[in-house]
Amino acid sequence: MDGENQPCGGELAVGDRVLVTLELSAYKMARYVVVDDPLPAILEPVPSGFAAGEEPAWMWNFHEFRKDRALFFADALPAGHYTLSYYARVRAAGQVHAPSGTAEEMYRPQRFGLTGTQTLEGK
Repeated sequence: MDGENQPCGGELAVGDRVLVTLELSAYKMARYVVVDDPLPAILEPVPSGFAAGEEPAWMWNFHEFRKDRALFFADALPAGHYTLSYYARVRAAGQVHAPSGTAEEMYRPQRFGLTGTQTLEGK
């Protein structure tokens, strides 16, 4: 979305907002889950930038937006499929690779998942 909240049409320009969407599937109950979504160098999370103005408080006990990533924590995550969306802002021009995000049980690190990667270009 551009500065007037209009869709960008696939092109990213400095100052645009980007909707970041993560999908998570838990096939059985999980405890003390952390979702760590590192952002590529041209993006930064928008504080309180949840899509449609809705915080995912119904599922996440705590969230934290840092300069280079978004973190979400849940004490208990029932089995199911979840979608989490938040906004990030394009802060620089250039071509970058978006790193993989992770979701894992903090005290059972053998139970984890990774997101895919993609290439982004800001102009």
